[in-house]
Amino acid sequence: MSLGENIRRARLSCSMTQASLAQALNVSDRAVSRWERSVSMPDASLLPQLALVLRTSTDALLGVDPQRIQADIFQTIDTCTMLLREHKVTEAIALLRKKAAQYPQQPELMVALARALLKLKTEAAAQESLSLCRSANLQLPAGSPAQPLRLSTIFGSRQVMALALKHLGKREQAAQLVTDEMPAIFVSRELLLARVAPPEQAQRICRSNADLLGTLLQSTLLRLASNTGDPAYATAAASIQEALSTLPA
Repeated sequence: MSLGENIRRARLSCSMTQASLAQALNVSDRAVSRWERSVSMPDASLLPQLALVLRTSTDALLGVDPQRIQADIFQTIDTCTMLLREHKVTEAIALLRKKAAQYPQQPELMVALARALLKLKTEAAAQESLSLCRSANLQLPAGSPAQPLRLSTIFGSRQVMALALKHLGKREQAAQLVTDEMPAIFVSRELLLARVAPPEQAQRICRSNADLLGTLLQSTLLRLASNTGDPAYATAAASIQEALSTLPA
């Protein structure tokens, strides 16, 4: 629906006449009539007062559906996640740029685009990635009652910023950012769920955690082996791989 149709619909739902609405807004009856016939539009500065008088929101008057927009954003991010897994980086970035232009200043899209840009592994992409996360300006406590942000988006932005800083050779800044603003592993969702979930669910989570933490420990040992040249770390990593392979599914 057009803005004019939405104004008319909201006015009728409030049992108001054009004259009473005009009086409440200190405008002429003719102005309201022209709005509703889409001959002209109310001044943008008048929209908040108009929404208040009509007991609705500016989004509703403008025909914006926040839930539909959020659903479209998350569908886009899911699609791009699949594209990245298939190594279709340029396609994912193009789609995210298109949606970011359609829905400007949406933190979830900005962080998703920043993450995808890191896949290019260039200094320019890392710089743009860092700039996007800083522009999103995600802080705790997150969001607002009308549009709360996922904690994963906030912490995801910190992760992307740290990796971008590393790529730009600013490892000390990256380390400080992670130290100051990322949660410790011991307060992670997976470890806490294993302790508080119902028994059957907790068992599944513990089994998943065994794979996750085993893989994490294995990659850490391999990194140590690479950094130090000590074969003992590689031997330990191989032992963990063997142990994980013997666990029941």
